[in-house]
Amino acid sequence: GFLSLTGYVLLGMGPPAAVFVQLVAKSPFVVLVSMASSFFWVTVLLLNAMLWKPLRSLMGDGGTSPSASASMASLVLPLLTFLVSEELCRPVVLRRSGRLLAALDKRAAALRHPAVTASEKVHIHLGIGAGQGFAH
Repeated sequence: GFLSLTGYVLLGMGPPAAVFVQLVAKSPFVVLVSMASSFFWVTVLLLNAMLWKPLRSLMGDGGTSPSASASMASLVLPLLTFLVSEELCRPVVLRRSGRLLAALDKRAAALRHPAVTASEKVHIHLGIGAGQGFAH
């Protein structure tokens, strides 16, 4: 019943929620980075969906009685395409986050603020990962 549902939800969502509260939510900037990361990954998912929506009808999913292999392909191929495109985008996100941190260091030096510490860099990367997790 309700107690087992609550237990399963807390078991599945407890550790990511604890990481988010302890490391990500303490800094408003990292929360914004996490939201931007989530927006990026949802955008990647939506672009894949826009690609596969017309292709599914061509693969036999819109017909009256599609074959089992065409039906299976129309389910598996979009998922594989999303996974491949996500893995291709991951190095792009890593490079962009490196440029973001370099720009933050330059801006901090220009304003005579302390540079971004290694701990803050780790929190920013955890925020990016949390955003990707939220998008899934």
